[in-house]
Amino acid sequence: MDTKGNLQAGIAAAAAVVDETYTTPFQHHNAMEMFATTAHWRGDQLTVWMPSQSVRTARAGVAAAFKLPETQVEVLSPFVGGAFGSKAGLPPYAMLTIAAARGVGAPVRLMVSREHMYTVATFRPESNQKIRLAAGRDGRLTAFEHIETAQTSQFDDVVNPGTHMTRAMYACPNIHTEQRLARSDSNTPGFMRAPNEMQSFFALESAMDELAFKLAMDPVELRRVNDAKRHPVEDVPFSSRSLMACYDAAAKSFGWARRSMAPMSMTDGDWLVGYGCATSTYPTAVAPSAARVRMYGTGTAVVELAAHDVGTGAYTIMGQIAAQRLGLPVKSVEVSMGDSDLPVAPLSGGSVTSASAGSAVHVACLKLADEIVRSVVKLKDNKLSGVDPAQVKLVDGMLQAPGGKSMSLLDALKATPRGEASADGEYAHPELTEQALRTTYKGGFGVAGPVTKTHAMFAFGAQFVEVRVHRWTHEIRVPRIHGAFAAGTILNRKTAHSQLMGGMIWGIGSALHEHTLVDPKRARFLNTDIAEYLVPVNADIGEVNVQMIDERDDFVNPLGVKGIGELGIVGTAAAVANAIHHATGKRLRTLPFTLKDV
Repeated sequence: MDTKGNLQAGIAAAAAVVDETYTTPFQHHNAMEMFATTAHWRGDQLTVWMPSQSVRTARAGVAAAFKLPETQVEVLSPFVGGAFGSKAGLPPYAMLTIAAARGVGAPVRLMVSREHMYTVATFRPESNQKIRLAAGRDGRLTAFEHIETAQTSQFDDVVNPGTHMTRAMYACPNIHTEQRLARSDSNTPGFMRAPNEMQSFFALESAMDELAFKLAMDPVELRRVNDAKRHPVEDVPFSSRSLMACYDAAAKSFGWARRSMAPMSMTDGDWLVGYGCATSTYPTAVAPSAARVRMYGTGTAVVELAAHDVGTGAYTIMGQIAAQRLGLPVKSVEVSMGDSDLPVAPLSGGSVTSASAGSAVHVACLKLADEIVRSVVKLKDNKLSGVDPAQVKLVDGMLQAPGGKSMSLLDALKATPRGEASADGEYAHPELTEQALRTTYKGGFGVAGPVTKTHAMFAFGAQFVEVRVHRWTHEIRVPRIHGAFAAGTILNRKTAHSQLMGGMIWGIGSALHEHTLVDPKRARFLNTDIAEYLVPVNADIGEVNVQMIDERDDFVNPLGVKGIGELGIVGTAAAVANAIHHATGKRLRTLPFTLKDV
């Protein structure tokens, strides 16, 4: 629970108040790649193949459970497949597979069926989101309250603190937030892409639209007047915040200026047309990470680290970072990941991989260059002979020294006696605590951020949706969705575009399709297949426009990178809800939205 100011005084002073509850349902992962585990014992040496978002966490858990030193356990997950939170932990079926392999004295493989994926792993829990917003006639917030009640099992306390995100969003003098848990007869919920933000921002951004309507104010302008320069509760500046730049860019491409204010005022034949918008945000967190880089005089390099590629292009990104630093073609860099024996890297969750593991690769490349420089300056008859190593800088594969002296890193390496070099690099954010550092190296997940002693670190975005609702059949369609996002340095615009586009499509699924149904008498899931658990298909998706706003942030990490993997989904459902209200005049506060709701 967090409180700032006087909530009741802020409500009493307001010209308009929104006091509503928004609900979100069970939702389940349905990655195309099934869950599976293969275990092989060789005496007391154990090798486990499993799709894992954290091979180091899995190794630590397995070693502890079977009373083995971690050096006797290797977990391999070179290609994770679709994960999005479902493969972040150490699932019971994996432990049973390992036990069975030891019991029978032979390798054992378990493949989990689609139906059983609904019960052997985690899911997005149901939630109730109570929001109160109060504002003066100018739209400035005078009070904000968010009480989130989320589901957990009877035997585990799992809290995804969405209110920690919403309280960071808009400037307000009086704030009260609470996190509550409700126990249910189900397995334990867990992470599902944007686990804190998707539900909580559906509520907040829907409520912001309701407030704008009460004030007869443009929803974009309401957000503009409440844009915060400092964290509203922690009172530290944002390391960078380009929210309104995102709104301006997306509004322009979408054609928001054509929107009429009144609900049900825009039509196209028998279709009611509505425009809606919403904010996306995702916290930037940076975990400690390490990497090993080897470079050879043949013009090739190898990058090794225990990071993961969950289909987001991490192999490509790590190779790109090394290639740029070393001055090599990307195709000449081999990247090895997904092995618990490699240098430590964090869990692939919370959108931390590029920021954390990428920074470790960057540091390893710089250390490798330092090693080469120290060797080559001692040699005669080269461009850096006799130069002070401390004066040499590495810039895109070139070693640059005072006086215009320069030499490619590869040529310098070829000049050394060995003709090859290797370096290990470690990165930890300056404001990372010792406890967080130890946690990661023990197989846990310790991070700096999103709020540190001096800054608040978040990525931002704005989403605009066109909804069409058929006047007679009540069919709901989303022909257009535009999003603009600011997430620091974009390392690879192609993979970033894919992630943001995929997130927005998943957001449409959350708004209109996804809902795990439960038998109230037996507490069993009913639609345990993707014939009945609905996800968007090609016919459901029209124009998806993604823009990336240039943003520089020197505080978050050496690369200036913020996470993008989970950013795209956050505002979509609220934007759809707001567009449906604009089209039909009906406020929908329970996901997903169906024909009967409109």
